[in-house]
Amino acid sequence: MSNQNYDPIEGQQELLEKYLDGLLDQKQSAEFLDSVRNDPVISSQIKLQSSIDDAMRRGYSLSSSDAQSIQEKVGSMFSSAATTVEHPDRTNTQTSSPEYAASNPLFKMALAACLLVAIGIGVWNMSSNAPVGAHFEPEPLALLYNETLDQGFRPYYHCEDMPRFADTFESRQGVRLTLGQMPDDTRMLGLSYLGGISRDTTAMLGKVGEEEVMVFVDVVENRDQVLENRVPGLNSFVEEKHGLVFVEVSPLETARMIQHFELEK
Repeated sequence: MSNQNYDPIEGQQELLEKYLDGLLDQKQSAEFLDSVRNDPVISSQIKLQSSIDDAMRRGYSLSSSDAQSIQEKVGSMFSSAATTVEHPDRTNTQTSSPEYAASNPLFKMALAACLLVAIGIGVWNMSSNAPVGAHFEPEPLALLYNETLDQGFRPYYHCEDMPRFADTFESRQGVRLTLGQMPDDTRMLGLSYLGGISRDTTAMLGKVGEEEVMVFVDVVENRDQVLENRVPGLNSFVEEKHGLVFVEVSPLETARMIQHFELEK
């Protein structure tokens, strides 16, 4: 006779924790997974933990798409913990309440997952073009180029909307810039706030053919803060226009992107 008051979450929680901690042997793990195959709540917990573990193993290679995917999963788990949970072997439905949600293992796990995702995204942002902090000193732009290349050459955000592109430069440099028509082999990847010349420097990442190119843009008054490039294999091209200073850093022999910056019409 089945026990209608049996709660699969409570009944299997100890085994679940041992399974997630890797404390069950192969046979025990197989038996446990078989016993909870029809329990949607525990199955969801296992899938969520697997996603978190996979992201943590990738460490610094966590990408924005990875982070977004995990956030969506966490949001889904969080919602399911705070709303009605139905179990196939029970005739009654356990509805949401603050006390139930707080004691629900899925709710606790979702909270822990949120913390892990927040930390992971924070680390990713720190290693992937996060905005410059309060303390600032000019840096050689070629070194910032190499650091960005080492971190995967990812922009702080992908900007395909030209009005937003212009808004960014207006708020940071006081000039509404846009991009003119570029050759087929040249494209903009996005914008980053790496500093370099000043705290408000805006950097545009792009590609010319297979080569990565960066253009740092600041107000012309900060021209003297552009440090000399002493990195072998990289060239820096400096140009002033529209009241701004542009520094293009790339392995190419000529500037290929500065000329495409235009004032918004």
